[in-house]
Amino acid sequence: MRNFLDELRSGGVETGGPPPFSRRDTEAFANQLDRFLTQHHQPL
Repeated sequence: MRNFLDELRSGGVETGGPPPFSRRDTEAFANQLDRFLTQHHQPL
């Protein structure tokens, strides 16, 4: 099945899937990652 879908995609067939990240999604992800890293930072 995996090879079949790969062949379809390489042939230019749209196989569906989620829409690409928007700028807003990217910013929300970056903000959450920054919060996580700030909270879990351990000094060296």
